[in-house]
Amino acid sequence: MNHQNDAQTAERQMERAFKQTLLPIGTTNVYTVLRHVADLIEKEPTRLNMGDWLFLFKGQKNYNFSTVMPVTACGTVACASGWIGISTRLTRGIDQGYPSATRVLDFLGLPDDSEDPHFTNNRYAVRQRLYSLFMSTDATPFEVAAALRTIARQFRPTLLRTPVKVTR
Repeated sequence: MNHQNDAQTAERQMERAFKQTLLPIGTTNVYTVLRHVADLIEKEPTRLNMGDWLFLFKGQKNYNFSTVMPVTACGTVACASGWIGISTRLTRGIDQGYPSATRVLDFLGLPDDSEDPHFTNNRYAVRQRLYSLFMSTDATPFEVAAALRTIARQFRPTLLRTPVKVTR
């Protein structure tokens, strides 16, 4: 009986920690999203694995990897685009399927107008920088958090004006 109570307590603690990774429901902006994800990574670097979209979600493994990942307080390990998807509730679980990095960038309102050589919108530049970061599978948590903060700082006015809707 005691083991069951311990397991339930651990599960409740993980759920509480997971909820703290989510942005509040409502409208925010890309600047806030990028800063939020950088904060999550800096607070607990073991929750970042740039080699996989979503390795572990609330304690449930995505694949039958033999890789042992450190246990995080929230039970979730993902890459930077995965954390953007999770914190904005675009991603809701292991069996939901995984939006690609491109889908996350579209969700953030960062257009892909690469076919127009004269297009010089800052949001497109942000998209390119984030996409490059998302493909950096060997980047360390420190490097990823720093890159997110740099992009947020360099494009702050544009990102503050780019809304993101966080829903249930």
